[in-house]
Amino acid sequence: MKGMVILREKIRKDEGAKLVYSIGMLWDYFYTVILPVLELVFQPIPVQKLSLRQTTLIAFRDIVVLKVKLYDSLKQKSGEILPSLRQMLLVLQNIHDFVNHPHSNYLKLEALVGMAISPYLGYKGLYMGDSEPYRPATVVLRQKYHGGVRSRGIDTRPVSLQPLGSQHHLPSNHAFNLEPLLESDDRVRRHSFSECNNVFTFEGLED
Repeated sequence: MKGMVILREKIRKDEGAKLVYSIGMLWDYFYTVILPVLELVFQPIPVQKLSLRQTTLIAFRDIVVLKVKLYDSLKQKSGEILPSLRQMLLVLQNIHDFVNHPHSNYLKLEALVGMAISPYLGYKGLYMGDSEPYRPATVVLRQKYHGGVRSRGIDTRPVSLQPLGSQHHLPSNHAFNLEPLLESDDRVRRHSFSECNNVFTFEGLED
């Protein structure tokens, strides 16, 4: 999408703390202004599988977030992480555009979430502020019942046997599945919008 490229160009040269700040501001503008307008204008157009909202968020993930130097900036602990940046990462990570196993872009974004939000339980395991999981996900056997007949299969969902710190150990024979929270699920409360003083101007990223 050409529009996503234009947004990316506003922050493409930013690095470190400046990028951590500017991408949060860019997300505020995109999420509170651009995305609602696109939904209003193009909502009548039928789409397959993914909704218009999901498709637009995926484009923002692939063309903007993963094409700037955000990984290096978070790795260096550059600057304060704004709530809007955390919101951006969580919303984008909740778009599951795969069937069984996540693709490379989904896992790249998960590494960003792991560095920005701690603790965070993702597909690869439990993250504690780093790009790699502190506790890798464990593949466990599960039991299925078909017509009263018990069968065994592999559960590929991420689970954590001890998701908490040393002060709150759980028995090692307990495993907990993490149910995905879809961004489009109206039954739950979404992450709140960050306040935007003027939704019709975007002075923070002027050239």
